[in-house]
Amino acid sequence: MNTKKVQHLCRGTIFRTLSKASFIVLLFSALIILPAEVFSQNSEQNDEEYSRWSMSLFGGYTYAERGEGIRVFASRFNVVSEPSYNFGAGIDYALTPYWSIEGGYRYSPVEGVGFNTSIHTASLRNKIHLNRLMIRREIAQIIDPYLIVGLEHDFFQVETPDESFSRNESSLIGGIGVAFRLSNRIELFGQHEIKLSSNRIDNVDRGFPYDQIGMSSGGIRIHFNKQNQKPLNLKTPTRQITDSDYDSFVTKANELESERLRLSEKREKIDELERELAESERDRSTMADQILSLEAYSDSLNRVLEDCICGDELEEKLPRTTVEAGHYVQVFATRDFSRAEIVKERFISLMSQHLDNPEEKVFIISRKQFYEVMIGTFDRFADTQPILRIARDERSDSFVITFPRPLHLQEQYQGTSIIHENTSRKLLVSPIRN
Repeated sequence: MNTKKVQHLCRGTIFRTLSKASFIVLLFSALIILPAEVFSQNSEQNDEEYSRWSMSLFGGYTYAERGEGIRVFASRFNVVSEPSYNFGAGIDYALTPYWSIEGGYRYSPVEGVGFNTSIHTASLRNKIHLNRLMIRREIAQIIDPYLIVGLEHDFFQVETPDESFSRNESSLIGGIGVAFRLSNRIELFGQHEIKLSSNRIDNVDRGFPYDQIGMSSGGIRIHFNKQNQKPLNLKTPTRQITDSDYDSFVTKANELESERLRLSEKREKIDELERELAESERDRSTMADQILSLEAYSDSLNRVLEDCICGDELEEKLPRTTVEAGHYVQVFATRDFSRAEIVKERFISLMSQHLDNPEEKVFIISRKQFYEVMIGTFDRFADTQPILRIARDERSDSFVITFPRPLHLQEQYQGTSIIHENTSRKLLVSPIRN
């Protein structure tokens, strides 16, 4: 029995000693950590876009001791107690995006069998923000789970039927909470805390060397920020670059630059090949035009030669039926030969003042199922322009056409022939149907 009393007294002495030491540590932490962090804040200019200071108001429920044995998250006294309430306020300062310190005040009365205690508490609590673990997700901008570890100093007054006394002792506190961000300025939060306080709260100094108080509370937190500032715990995570990281970055940058230069050289070669290809295409097109021109000139020479040879042998020269090489003005095209004949006569009349032999210059050609009225031949393209203007006054869709036709159109003009007067009479007697 004496051994148990000695152990109990030793535990009580140790806890009171720890309580006094914790109060000293509390003050020492406030004097050392806060100035150091203020200096750190001045050295981090990027944090100016985030707010550090906030104020919280809260109220909640203090759990009772029901005498039901050990309950980790509830209150535990030496005697049965009733549930109660608590409320308070605090000022929070964010040291880093992960860690903030809150200094505050809480009032929490406790009433039980044989005692009624009023507790005024000054606290300094550390908060570890866990939303940093999911910062890459959208939900991390809204929900912030956090852990609470801190020191408190209680100023309490105990009233019993026999006596009344006041004491002040330090205590330890820990807990968990979660905050919901409504905006950059307003947050709602809920938290549960376990406090290991003086063993004299219930006026019974036995058993464990402390009284345990379980508290659940909720409240509102207001951030002191400028417009568009976010709380510091929402800052995007950054990582210190080591020497090896820097060397690796430089190596990768050099490799990328080398690849860029190689791609640039290949692009220049491709551009050069495209220029050579375009030049080759132009040369090919020029050569094709020259070949066509030479073929047309050769055909013209052959026809002149044939005319010269046949002129001495024939008493009467037959009218030409093929379209000579040169430029023409096409004024009309139809499948009805009679309509083509009418247009031909109209243009013979129009050209009488502009051409020497309009009856020979204006003629009809037969091309597959079409009859086309033409004016020509003109050796130079420029000679067609005055006639084209006159023709467009009569037929707005008139245009200049050149024979022989290009290679890709020769099939369309194969078998084209000039229709003379004798042929036209036959066609008028038996016109070709559309």
